[in-house]
Amino acid sequence: MRVEGSALKVVNKDGNILLAAVDEEDDERAEGRPEIDRKVLRDILLDSVDSSSILWGKKLLRVKSSPLNQFTLNFADGDIHSNFDLVIGADGAWSRVRSLVTSIIPFYSGISGIETQITDIDTRYPLLSSRVGKGSYWVLGGGKTIMVQRNGDGSVRVYAMHRSPEDWAEKRGIDVAKREVVVQMMLNFEFSGWSEDVKELVRCGGELIERQLWMMPIGVKWDSKLGCILLSFFP
Repeated sequence: MRVEGSALKVVNKDGNILLAAVDEEDDERAEGRPEIDRKVLRDILLDSVDSSSILWGKKLLRVKSSPLNQFTLNFADGDIHSNFDLVIGADGAWSRVRSLVTSIIPFYSGISGIETQITDIDTRYPLLSSRVGKGSYWVLGGGKTIMVQRNGDGSVRVYAMHRSPEDWAEKRGIDVAKREVVVQMMLNFEFSGWSEDVKELVRCGGELIERQLWMMPIGVKWDSKLGCILLSFFP
């Protein structure tokens, strides 16, 4: 884990700091919210179980429950596995397991954007690295955000997100394969008027990934079901 990952800076579109939630040098204050990279946590969990108990490359299509609270799993390759007493769904927004407890499906939140990564930021872009700090760096303003999260491998993830219609990327002609065109367009239009120092976080990234945020209705609840557990993880 990285105790220093607890650090958080919130700034406005001009790059002025509005909030510094944790002093990066104060380990005692940061101990309550350590960060760990998803891959590192995944490897820790995998190393704790017998590798023969894991089946890879299985795409779950649906889960059926019986009156005896046992579960049958149907996979895309035609395999069917039955008589499970416990099913844990950690499969994201479009969870096949969630259908056991609710028929409600996610809807588009109204927020879209792009994701990129700056590798070896300390060496390649020391000024940007210093500005971001050791944890997270959020730039907020006008229904838009550039969010930066430091990872343990010396890279940072950068998300440039804004409120937009669901077909925003299609109407804008977004093609993430044309990186320079997309970055220039977003910074000139969606983030027009933002500090050039802030925009540099997007310019210095590598390959782009188009992102849309989907959500469940606020306040949605469901009754617990014996043998069925749902976990939520951020993509």
